[in-house]
Amino acid sequence: MKKALIIAFCLALAPVLAGCNSKSCPPATFIPQEMKQVEATERPPERAVYFFVPKGWDKTKIWRKVVAAYQPEYFSDVVNLEKGLISTSWRYFTYDASQGFNGGYRVKLVIRMKGDDWRQIEISSPATWRENMEDPATARPGNDSLAMDQYLLKLKAEFAKKCEGC
Repeated sequence: MKKALIIAFCLALAPVLAGCNSKSCPPATFIPQEMKQVEATERPPERAVYFFVPKGWDKTKIWRKVVAAYQPEYFSDVVNLEKGLISTSWRYFTYDASQGFNGGYRVKLVIRMKGDDWRQIEISSPATWRENMEDPATARPGNDSLAMDQYLLKLKAEFAKKCEGC
């Protein structure tokens, strides 16, 4: 609960700190995606951070650490153990319409274990900023740097712990 309040406060304060004069500014942690034409078969470009797993960890232990690092803030939406993929459900943040602004922000984590031995973990955090929740045309895709950085820190902390019982 405390972490949720801190994140909500940071998201509300971010436009002010970024020097944004308009009420319709995304949070400062939002990294907009380049708006270019993408073929239907292509995956849109994402920014990502990487974690390199120390030696001595097998796939089962890696998987347990990866899951432990994103819970309880996020919930699993897509889980594919064979492909080493986890996608969490969206977390939504909306802004008060009584303030004259009806925008919203959503973010999730996508975690991919790379390589045959999963020694590299790719972390991305797709995000969408919408200036007006009632108008889908105002949606802007991107990534959230805060979500990526926070998860990376938690993942490092998990791997720093001894793996008892895993």
